[in-house]
Amino acid sequence: TSSDVEVKNNIAVGASEQIVTALDVTGLTAGHNIYSSTTLPLRFLLVDDVGSAATMRFSLADFPFEKDSFAADPGLMAADAGNFSLAEDAFARDRGAPVGVGCDFAGNVRCDGPDIGAYEVSP
Repeated sequence: TSSDVEVKNNIAVGASEQIVTALDVTGLTAGHNIYSSTTLPLRFLLVDDVGSAATMRFSLADFPFEKDSFAADPGLMAADAGNFSLAEDAFARDRGAPVGVGCDFAGNVRCDGPDIGAYEVSP
């Protein structure tokens, strides 16, 4: 069992209605995440144990652990080619939550309204 787990500012590409959450967690909070899928509607399946049948099904809007998240194209430069940086006009820009992380994966400084994802678009 884990407690006080936060999942914030992530991008999940290729997620479909088969997203499975299999957690034994107290105090789970998630938010400011983007789920990008060509298969909509996006559905969360809550299971008791990995491999078991879903005990509950939720839409993104109704999932009790997820707040201020989006089902959208995040605006990645070229994810198919391994470039996960954001385009200048990316949906993910400035939509993140401040979580106390000062720099992105490339060493760019995160601003007060951080971008969602691993990379901050430099001003």
